[in-house]
Amino acid sequence: FYDGVALIGRQTISNLPRGTVGVVSVTWTPTVAGNHVITVVVDEEGIVAEADENNNEAQKEVNVGAYPDLTISLTFEVGGIPTNQVNFNTAVTVVAHVSNAGVTDVTGAVVKFYLTDIASNRVLIGQTTVDVIASSTSDVSIIYRAAVLGHFDIDATVNEDGTITEYVYTNNDATSALDVIFDPNEISGDWVIDGNDVVVRSTSLTYQKNITIEDNGRLELISCQLFMAQKSDSQPSIIVVRDHGTLVLEGASLGSNLPLRIYLYDNARLFLNGSSLSSSTILIMKNSSSAFMNGATVQGDLIAPSGSQANLDAFNTSFSERWAYFGGSAKANLTGVSIGSVQPLSPSEDAVITLYTWIEVSVWDGTGMHRIPNAQVQAEGVYKAVSYSGDTDENGIWLFRAISEVVTSTGRGYNYGYYDLTAVYSYGGDDYLAVAIDPVEIVYDPDVVLVRSDVKVDLDIPGALPDIDPPFEVSNNTVYRGGPVALNTAINNIGVVTAYDIVVRFKDNTTGWYVDYLIESIAPGSQVNVSVNWAADYPLGDHTLSVMVDPLNLIPELNEGNNYNSTVVTVLGVPDMAIQTADITVNPASPIRDKNASITASVRNIGDDATSSFNVSFYDGVALIGRQTISNLPRGTVGVVSVTWTPTVAGNHVITVVVDEEG
Repeated sequence: FYDGVALIGRQTISNLPRGTVGVVSVTWTPTVAGNHVITVVVDEEGIVAEADENNNEAQKEVNVGAYPDLTISLTFEVGGIPTNQVNFNTAVTVVAHVSNAGVTDVTGAVVKFYLTDIASNRVLIGQTTVDVIASSTSDVSIIYRAAVLGHFDIDATVNEDGTITEYVYTNNDATSALDVIFDPNEISGDWVIDGNDVVVRSTSLTYQKNITIEDNGRLELISCQLFMAQKSDSQPSIIVVRDHGTLVLEGASLGSNLPLRIYLYDNARLFLNGSSLSSSTILIMKNSSSAFMNGATVQGDLIAPSGSQANLDAFNTSFSERWAYFGGSAKANLTGVSIGSVQPLSPSEDAVITLYTWIEVSVWDGTGMHRIPNAQVQAEGVYKAVSYSGDTDENGIWLFRAISEVVTSTGRGYNYGYYDLTAVYSYGGDDYLAVAIDPVEIVYDPDVVLVRSDVKVDLDIPGALPDIDPPFEVSNNTVYRGGPVALNTAINNIGVVTAYDIVVRFKDNTTGWYVDYLIESIAPGSQVNVSVNWAADYPLGDHTLSVMVDPLNLIPELNEGNNYNSTVVTVLGVPDMAIQTADITVNPASPIRDKNASITASVRNIGDDATSSFNVSFYDGVALIGRQTISNLPRGTVGVVSVTWTPTVAGNHVITVVVDEEG
């Protein structure tokens, strides 16, 4: 192969059978622009004897263009001094060194500068043009204000769109790393909490500078607001928590007039309890930092940049938007969380997001009306080897969180959100099992906005019932009419669960009289003593008195046949002496002082039986006039007695007659 008369190279064909074609090639690097005649000569040495020696040479004309060849490299400068590390809010000169190794000059080549930010987005931060003559280098630059902390890749390209023809395009970009650090000692007026200092703030404040919490420092904001009043976008304020520093918001809020970045470094911790971060905040979790959120509202962004090993635990918390980036090997455990975006979960790299859903299990006894405390509940994953167990509380409820999904950069874990739930209640050495139900589903749907959705499950144990037994006794089995009888019972629950709202009915079956007594609850193996008084009444003779629990049969029980007990009480008749004003007569009706008069009383027996002997006493005011005895007064008869009265004082007198005064 020849370029004109200059040998380009030779290749050998070892064998070429009749009627076949052999293909050979050489590499040619032209060094002169313009027209070139390429000549190919076969068997130039005449080694092969041929039938025709005149067809062993051919030529082709090739035009070689004259082009530039651009390459680029990057450096950073602060105050003219090269550096790859700058402090926060520093103006950095990003210098692109553009060289032209071609043979023609370049005018107006476009140089673009890009930053790969903490959310792994490649962002254009500036561009300019450059003129580079052949075989020389030209420098162009932009100013970048390092207002975001972190390790960043900045890259530059020249002739990115290829509008300038070059020999080679693969050397038209360059990348260099820049570290933006934060040193509060270089910025006057910043609020620094370090050492083992603990600052507790319960009144709202407005602050304009940066806040640094480091070493073992701790800042607690309790029921107040911290508002960062930043000067401008070009001079932002930040909050940095690092080392083992801690920032606590308890019923508090944090806001800003401009975007505010909150950085968690090292082993820093953030607590948000019933608190909120405004939409202007950007929470950045780096290294092995941790954030704990409970009942919080995060309206702004959240980022776990590449390389992060941070942990986020959030309970019953609402995020207003999708996280910009969650990468590195960061982990998030989200329980009862809402995120206001469709497909909000998109971890990158080795990051893992685990979703949990609250499941509230109520275990009901056989009555279907009351929950059972201390029942054992078991939840087993249907398709995944996941299990949970616990006991119902005093209200008969077990609340637990179960995995509904595990999300990684490669997709979802699938089939986590299916659980078989069972319950057993043990009493007296016996186990009572819940009725089987279909598997509970708590499946994550990425095509729907993630909203907290607790699941409530009811498990019924029909064999767990109370059993109420009322023994019965009376204070007297024989009583006079009108006399009191105490009706007593000790209500026993010989069942296996608590009985509630127990109506106890005492009844005189003979007359229909009854009284109800309500007992709120009786635990199994316990008893409640109840007593009421019954007044003996007509008819005379035998009365059947009874006690019955749950007379309306509202409580299902193990044994419905032991709810009733009764006994017989005999009511005896009694006499009943009575006297009224009309039964008293004075003769004469208007007595005269110092003259004898008679007072007569008619005493009636309105009772059930004859009386034995009793006295009738007559009084003038409080002065005894005299007594008379009635030896016997049959039922329904009237006994008449009288005394002589000699009034010694003129005027009105009150005559009182008392029957059986001695009782």
